[in-house]
Amino acid sequence: MNTTALNSSLLSKFKTNTSIGEIFNHMMVEQWNSSIMFESYYKPCQPLECTLSVTTRNDVIYIVTAVFWLLSGLIAILRFIVFHGLLALCIYQVYSGDQYG
Repeated sequence: MNTTALNSSLLSKFKTNTSIGEIFNHMMVEQWNSSIMFESYYKPCQPLECTLSVTTRNDVIYIVTAVFWLLSGLIAILRFIVFHGLLALCIYQVYSGDQYG
């Protein structure tokens, strides 16, 4: 593999002793030229209207897995609420001195 050293006489915003980390923090971009011309992008096709269509497949496996994950999430949330609710109730009863409800 043949490599050549960088030419230090070329213009750069980074100094010769700049760390690699700092260069990566600046995403190695020396100069960003942004010229957006939507007219020249759309001029070749000149659409009269633009539409977007999304095709989805709601087959049985997709529906079963979606229902499974929905129910799993609801069960996890209910377990969390019930556990912490009962824990709070037990702590309240211990501190209030009412041990029999």
